[in-house]
Amino acid sequence: AMRWNLHARNCGGGCHGSSPRGDALEYAYEELRSDKEVVTEEVRKRGDALEFACEELRSDKEGVMEALRQCGRAVRFACEELRSDK
Repeated sequence: AMRWNLHARNCGGGCHGSSPRGDALEYAYEELRSDKEVVTEEVRKRGDALEFACEELRSDKEGVMEALRQCGRAVRFACEELRSDK
């Protein structure tokens, strides 16, 4: 498995409001945005990195839950079906 630490910049926390993003997933190739292992690693560090995951992974309940553990506001990046799941 390719091991690439996308979280190159120290963001200092798991959830950011209006602070600069510094989110490497935003600039990653689509192949990495679609890699479940890479995205899971990133959302464990920064839940709001879910925003830059591919649509399929934003629909993955397990991955979305990882993101929510880090940042409750990451729910806005989950697919519609998971956002409405009670």
